[in-house]
Amino acid sequence: MDITSLIGPWLSLLLVLGPLFVAERWIHQHSYGVGYLLTGDKGAATGFYYLVFFPGVFLHEFTQYLVAGILNVPLKKLEPRLQEQDSGTLRYDFVTIDTKKTDTLKASIIGGVPFILAGFLVYYISTAILDLHILLEALGTYDLPTITSALQAQFNTPDFWFWLYILFAISNGMIPTKEDRAGWGLIVVVIGVISIAFLVIGLDDVLVETLDGPVREGLQTVTTILSIILVLDFTAILILGITEDTLERMRGFKTVSYTHL
Repeated sequence: MDITSLIGPWLSLLLVLGPLFVAERWIHQHSYGVGYLLTGDKGAATGFYYLVFFPGVFLHEFTQYLVAGILNVPLKKLEPRLQEQDSGTLRYDFVTIDTKKTDTLKASIIGGVPFILAGFLVYYISTAILDLHILLEALGTYDLPTITSALQAQFNTPDFWFWLYILFAISNGMIPTKEDRAGWGLIVVVIGVISIAFLVIGLDDVLVETLDGPVREGLQTVTTILSIILVLDFTAILILGITEDTLERMRGFKTVSYTHL
């Protein structure tokens, strides 16, 4: 088995993740900035910011609430009210579990399920409803008539703008927070130990088949999802940038300072 076929999907995923993190951070900061330019008030800008990403925020918090209930994990805090912010960072602490009264596994599940569910919804909306994968393939041809035809097909999709907004809001709120990832290190260690055990007892062929089969296909699916999100984010960045620049010229002042990571 060629080592390239094993590490290739991982490298492709990493190449998409880097720009995606930067794009998402930019979008969050400048969405808040546009809200501040429109209202001139940080409290109102915070409300505007969360309204834009409401589907993603609601999905994350409500899913954690349900999963915590199913696993019988007590909540430390349930606070639906917004607090004024100085920048665009989604605050996923409306629903907070009591980590002192649960174990690492349950905390990992509660933190991971919203990400998995969001990923499924993004994949379903982008492929089954909007067929954005077809648009990606058309863009890859660099053929103008093919790209134009694919774009026209997109705009002819029923409720296109509604589903595009839902996709945008969910995809830009699906990256797990530091708290969500708190117990994921243990899961990685367990997977690593199992993999080493397979090698020690002579089941390396089974391990390679797994990595080259289900794991590779899963990584390719995730990379496809993230690539679609990245294209959508680049479009949003262009629109937000033009909107923000126009509002700054109209209002005569600039937004809050940004720190791009």
